Amino acid sequence: MKLKDKPVLVVGLGKSGVASAQFLQARGAKVTVSDSKSPEQLANEIPALLDRGIAVETGGHGERTFRGQDLIVVSPACRR
Repeated sequence: MKLKDKPVLVVGLGKSGVASAQFLQARGAKVTVSDSKSPEQLANEIPALLDRGIAVETGGHGERTFRGQDLIVVSPACRR
C-alpha cells in the first residue's frame, strides 16, 4: 500500500501506537493519533508527535476523527 499523502489514523498512544505513527509519517502518510487519555497523561508523547506534524486527539475518540481515513491502525493495548 502506498502511504504518501494518505490519511491514516493510529488509535492508542502506547509504545506501539507512537512507533506506528512515526513509521507511517516517515513514509509520507498524513497521520492523526487518537487516545482516550488526557493531554496531561500523554505529556511525554505529544510534543514529539506534534514536532513531526502528526495531529493529536486526546480525551476520547471522536467520530469525526475516524471519517475519511484510508487506513486505521489500532494499537494492541486498545480494547473495547
